[in-house]
Amino acid sequence: MDRLQHRLHAGLLRTSAPNWRQLRHSPHLHQGSLDGASAVYAVATALVVLGVTTKRDVKDMRFSGSGLLEKMWSKALELFFAGADKQELLALLETVGSYLTYEIKLGSTSRVASAVALHIASGDLAIVGLDLTTGLGHWVLAVGIEELVVNRKRTAIGILCLDPSEPTPLLAQFNSRIELDADVGGGQLGYRSADGVMRCVTCNVAWLLAARRSARKS
Repeated sequence: MDRLQHRLHAGLLRTSAPNWRQLRHSPHLHQGSLDGASAVYAVATALVVLGVTTKRDVKDMRFSGSGLLEKMWSKALELFFAGADKQELLALLETVGSYLTYEIKLGSTSRVASAVALHIASGDLAIVGLDLTTGLGHWVLAVGIEELVVNRKRTAIGILCLDPSEPTPLLAQFNSRIELDADVGGGQLGYRSADGVMRCVTCNVAWLLAARRSARKS
């Protein structure tokens, strides 16, 4: 029998920890409509999902003068309202390099999307750069994949994401989807947001992330 299967990062379902009792039990951090800081939100959410820090600590990082997020907060202040390209996102990741490993993937949309899907299937995360047809760039956190399973053969048909600019998910653990099974032409993919609207995007850059074993919180 053919079936669809979602494979999501285990860190999305960390409901047993007391500090996880946040809005809708999600690590999602919601971006303001004017700040242009999707890179900052994507990195911060990744740190929570990977178990490096907590959502509460992320929300309090602007008040604390020390700790693992101090350097990240200082760099984040430079990017608010300005946005971040791939080099600026690298500078942000370097502030938490003691806790994360990261590797950049560049190339065509199909090549980058395939690399992200393989990395997510291995149980890690990726920050994906989306370029909209309007010319605007945006970063989202890829947290899982949707697969079509036919006779034990798995085919990735969607990359499941937490988008900082979309509402915190209510039922699912993701709020947007990169459509790998929709041919929109022109080297583009479909990107479906929480309201069901699909836009055409290219994604020529992604950062593949994983937590260093020594950095995970107990």
